[in-house]
Amino acid sequence: MSTAIKSTIKSKPISDVKVDIGACSGTRIGCVSEIGWFDNDKVIVDVMGAGGMEANQWGVPWTDGNGAGACNLVEVQYADGKVRRFLMDCGWDSKYIAKRLEETGVAQMIADGTVEFLYMSHEHMDHFFGLEAVLALRPDIPVVLPNTFSDQAKAFLAGGEAASGKAKNSVPHTGELIELEPGMVHELMPGVASVTFDMPNILDTKGEQSVYINMKDKGILAVSGCCHQGMQTFLDTPGQTIAGGDNIYGVYGGLHIVPFGDMTEEQAQMVDLLASKKPAKVACNHCTGIQAIEKMIEIGLPVVSGSGDAGSLSDKHLGNGDWVYF
Repeated sequence: MSTAIKSTIKSKPISDVKVDIGACSGTRIGCVSEIGWFDNDKVIVDVMGAGGMEANQWGVPWTDGNGAGACNLVEVQYADGKVRRFLMDCGWDSKYIAKRLEETGVAQMIADGTVEFLYMSHEHMDHFFGLEAVLALRPDIPVVLPNTFSDQAKAFLAGGEAASGKAKNSVPHTGELIELEPGMVHELMPGVASVTFDMPNILDTKGEQSVYINMKDKGILAVSGCCHQGMQTFLDTPGQTIAGGDNIYGVYGGLHIVPFGDMTEEQAQMVDLLASKKPAKVACNHCTGIQAIEKMIEIGLPVVSGSGDAGSLSDKHLGNGDWVYF
């Protein structure tokens, strides 16, 4: 099964000729968890104590019990009724993520193989350190990641422990590891493309990759893990690389606008940039920041609200256990 996944990914260089990735009829995304951690102050203390944002995340002595994590299920629907699924990221604390996977019904999907692969947006702890929860359900699940992942991350995937940082994975990955290069449009399945952005990232990591889904007669759904590549790059990329990608129909995920503190003027401009794309539906959460979401609502962006259940911090945005259809 893993070999079949790799053989079906079509990669083409980014050039003046936009790539035709096909189209799907719709997309449904389930938020397994959007809470990176429970206490911002504890994370800040941990990072500052290790040397600040330049510290290596694998060596930070993270506070026990504070990790949660970001994890989403993406369901791509086709006109013939077929549905294909992949998991985007696997959270931070493996016990927390295992519970969220079970409560949302995603655990069974992973175990029975109806989730085709685990797609890693980037290496940060709140998206990756919960890996064991997924591998415990299916150790041979194919893993699709940007080729910017560090040797430490790959060792962790293979079954290892970062002693000082308390990151642990006792279930070695036995499936296929698929590394996606920057400078390419990678068609993961019809209508679904991934683009890898190679840039320095905080906590001594590199890169991030995002998903762009072309929905017939609607436009592009842009799906982000954390958007560390920047809002301008995230939103402009489909129009520059994908045939028919000029129209941003929807946005989902973490946008990293106001992850900490109060919103600055520069951060407010990111919200204005999103508004300029005139999306029909915005389902942002995780590191987007509640102040950014409140500004989106204030200026009339079509923000999808949530239930506020299962530990979510607010019902103003899509939260834990909530689903959105594009």
